[in-house]
Amino acid sequence: MIMNKVGILKMPSSNLSSIINSIEYLKYQWVIIDSSEDLLYVKKLIIPGVGSFYKSMEYLDSRGLVESIISFVNNGGHVLGICLGMQILLSEGVEDGIKNGLDIIKGTTIKFDSDQQSIKVPHVGWNNIKVLKQNPILDGINEFTDFYFTHSFYSSPFQETNIVATTEYGIAFPSIISNGNVFGVQFHPEKSGKMGLKLIQNFIQYA
Repeated sequence: MIMNKVGILKMPSSNLSSIINSIEYLKYQWVIIDSSEDLLYVKKLIIPGVGSFYKSMEYLDSRGLVESIISFVNNGGHVLGICLGMQILLSEGVEDGIKNGLDIIKGTTIKFDSDQQSIKVPHVGWNNIKVLKQNPILDGINEFTDFYFTHSFYSSPFQETNIVATTEYGIAFPSIISNGNVFGVQFHPEKSGKMGLKLIQNFIQYA
């Protein structure tokens, strides 16, 4: 049995080493998830955050994982989506074409407008969060904590109740979202030092 291990979803473009290193540093075990059967043996799933929304959803479709992840969540499994992994939790994305997402959190993705917002795209570097409401994922993490971002699109949930924290970059965009046992972060906690590790630990320990 590998029930106590943290599942890491295999994605077409993701470099998993940083996530694996973070989990091992926190002294937890991990397993790569690449099939519906793999999901039967874990209670925690991390969806990594590198690549294209369209291509990633095509990959999950091809592996028969879309419905399996939805069932995993409906049966009480816990999910942490990181960057792109956060975005595919939504109803749809527009990167490389309009594509349905997992629809676990109702919403869509939007690309930063460099001209209108007078910003550089992609958004790369350290930036802080403004906490809108308390959430277990933020236990022991102060408001205005800096995390590391790298992204051109951001998530836009249809319901404000799903937004836990925002970050300023031309606009105030949602940087942490949640829906029950599902969490999404637009930044990369595995590249965000001590507080990033704390967030990953909060997710793993969440029950």
